[in-house]
Amino acid sequence: MYFRISLWALTLLSIDPAMGSSSFNLTPWVLIFEPQNKIISQTVTFKYQSDKDSHDSKVQRPSPKDDQNAPVPVEVTLTARELDLDGKVIYPSSQGADDFVVYPSQFILYPGDVKKVQVQWVGAKLPDREISMGFISTQLPLKFDGNLEEPKTAITMVEMMTRYEGIIVVRPPNIKPGVVVDTAYSRQDSAGTHMVVILNNKGTGMQSLKNIDFTVAPLDKNGKIKFNERIEFKNKTVSNATNQSLLAGFRRKVEVPWPGGFPVGPINVSATFIDTPK
Repeated sequence: MYFRISLWALTLLSIDPAMGSSSFNLTPWVLIFEPQNKIISQTVTFKYQSDKDSHDSKVQRPSPKDDQNAPVPVEVTLTARELDLDGKVIYPSSQGADDFVVYPSQFILYPGDVKKVQVQWVGAKLPDREISMGFISTQLPLKFDGNLEEPKTAITMVEMMTRYEGIIVVRPPNIKPGVVVDTAYSRQDSAGTHMVVILNNKGTGMQSLKNIDFTVAPLDKNGKIKFNERIEFKNKTVSNATNQSLLAGFRRKVEVPWPGGFPVGPINVSATFIDTPK
């Protein structure tokens, strides 16, 4: 499980080293709901943030010459959250968002402000497996009124917007991961030979991919497993994949160095996990 923050350029308007920029931060990043234990409400704290200290906490109107004290409009949205085989986060739709109430979902932060946002699960029934949603908090463009003086010379400005991608998890009772290996094969590149394993979590709970070990056996020419030649492969490699988790109902590609001394060819692989969550 992980969260992400991104800064992106919205418009080109002056880059002035003496100027700061206004944004926000929030905590917590991960919200866990357990309706069966009456954990159906969580609070997220948003704080105004500036690259420069504000000397005037009463600033109410933005100015192009005082960007570090500009108000920060924020919008909170919920969306379905998925991961592809490579672990890339995908937000395909707003499906599932109706099971939550977010208040307020839009607000403005001024210098010194702290805003509490309530997130409540209002689903009609528990999901049959652990699910996750994206909790997306985006800094919106600040709209200036028409009374600002037009610049007499051309200037350029990069306006940076902040976007936090947090996670909502709804965890029903008695969940249990059930990870199997769909397929495994070899891949070669300039760095050597790698073992590629496609994992599939067919269980109802999330599985941490830390401390994953493999049992590897070669296949004969007819595709049958040579059990007497199988080995236990203790994976010592930490990668983006093995440092994350696999949610129920999703698949993930894990790539590790090929076991030393093991012949390269068709293989059968099973995976085991230390400290599997109960």
